[in-house]
Amino acid sequence: MTESTSPVHTLCAPLDPSLLQQVCIDKSWGPLKVEACVDISQLQVSINVSLYGTRIGGCTINSSHPSCSVGGSVGVASAKVEITLDTSTKELTYNIQLCVLGSCKNLSGVLYSWNLSEI
Repeated sequence: MTESTSPVHTLCAPLDPSLLQQVCIDKSWGPLKVEACVDISQLQVSINVSLYGTRIGGCTINSSHPSCSVGGSVGVASAKVEITLDTSTKELTYNIQLCVLGSCKNLSGVLYSWNLSEI
């Protein structure tokens, strides 16, 4: 009988620790989508906002410039998005006004948190 080796063991490479410091999140509310890529090691976030699949804006925030606003409209919908990086609470928060066919809704909350002390 011959001994076999699992290809999983022979193909695995060491994990790059920097990969654990970066995470991308996307969240949707109806026609609105917010994508945020957080680099925890540099406390920097790249943000893209789209409405009905059309990009309406984007920005990069960090501890020196901790918030940004993006707004625009596509067809019957409009949106105004404010994203804030709070380094003291280790959270990325949002405030959104989304309007479709003249009916508007305000939304707010935490998009991402990396406060590991709460785990």
